[in-house]
Amino acid sequence: MLIHVFSDLKSRYAFTADPTGSNLPDEGGLWQHRKTMELRDTDKRIGMDSKQAIQAIQTEGYSSSRPRSAT
Repeated sequence: MLIHVFSDLKSRYAFTADPTGSNLPDEGGLWQHRKTMELRDTDKRIGMDSKQAIQAIQTEGYSSSRPRSAT
């Protein structure tokens, strides 16, 4: 699935099939497009489950995550 990666000022990331990001939640503030990439449900990604992200994009229009803080 071709997805577009956005980030906000609160260090959250959102993933959507919409290249404009117009379907992302407003509470994140200003979303900035970071990159476009191919995401497969078998991909191993830090901080997200690719299969769950694809499922959320297909049902809700987007998936979001917050990076884990370093401890």
